[in-house]
Amino acid sequence: MLWAQLCLLCSALWPLAGRTHVGSTSMTLWVPRFRAHRPLLALTHMCLLQSLAGSKPLPPFVYQEHLSTKTTYESRRGFANFDTQATPHRTQTVFTYWLTRHGTRWPTKKRMNQIDRLQNVFQSAGHNAKQLYPWIAGWTSPFKSQEHLAGLLHSKGRVEMRDMGVEFRQHYSQSSIQHILSSVHVLATAKGRTQDSAKAFMEGLCGGTHTYTDQAGAAGITGHDRHVAITGPGVQGKYTIHAKPKDQDPVLRFFDMCPAYDAYVTQINNDILDRWALQQWASLIPTLAHRLQLEEGSLTGQQVDALWHLCQQEAGLWGVTHRACALFPPQACSLLLFLRT
Repeated sequence: MLWAQLCLLCSALWPLAGRTHVGSTSMTLWVPRFRAHRPLLALTHMCLLQSLAGSKPLPPFVYQEHLSTKTTYESRRGFANFDTQATPHRTQTVFTYWLTRHGTRWPTKKRMNQIDRLQNVFQSAGHNAKQLYPWIAGWTSPFKSQEHLAGLLHSKGRVEMRDMGVEFRQHYSQSSIQHILSSVHVLATAKGRTQDSAKAFMEGLCGGTHTYTDQAGAAGITGHDRHVAITGPGVQGKYTIHAKPKDQDPVLRFFDMCPAYDAYVTQINNDILDRWALQQWASLIPTLAHRLQLEEGSLTGQQVDALWHLCQQEAGLWGVTHRACALFPPQACSLLLFLRT
């Protein structure tokens, strides 16, 4: 029997897949938001950087592969790369648990507003900077008047998740759609982008047209199950995307149900990480101020962060790396990637 659970994440986890080989067939999809154990992560990353010192020259720098949680799935090909050669002889998969983040999304309202405020920075840029970076002259925020899209799944994200579902379908090509629907358990957080990602994945997995038969909540937040109908030539069926309010979800948002954990993260942020982040942003001010020919003291650490987010959005959503990203040398991108992670 094919048993699958599909789970979609609302924040900074890379795709993880687990398989158990015993006697029959199986699978799982989910979508939450985890806050990493940052001090441990930072220590691990610094040790890794130190161990890489003096190693072979790095390959050419590709901005699209250094965007932290904005890194698109298309630049991380092979997420559903099932290695049939690794399956022990005379065994088959009995259960698959697929935990993944949602597809590429629009920036949140907070990030949109942060990027909008860069208008003053570019207007203050020097004449030579505008000659070197012609896009600065007359720049307007790509997210102006786009607040209604804030945080929602981008069309690019739908394609990513659908393609991921197609890869799974190829692996389970011997199973009928009805058999898959009776075997798959889909979970998502209360965010609309995670539920839409789950639906797009199922479209790729099952084919046909998938339509919600109920209404989403305000601002795309739905703390209840979403029901989906499938229609199309030779394809009929339905399934449920299971979701709970974030403070009642012990599987995908367990940290929201633990006041002690939340207090710990808040303390770490206030005592260490927020101050450290500001210091790292500030360390890049001289480089960026020089490239933009800004007067001393006119660029802040928060604006450095906003410029980096503009780079991430341009590269992630539209594949544009010759504008905001060109302001950051590769070593600065590596630092900001580490900082954001």
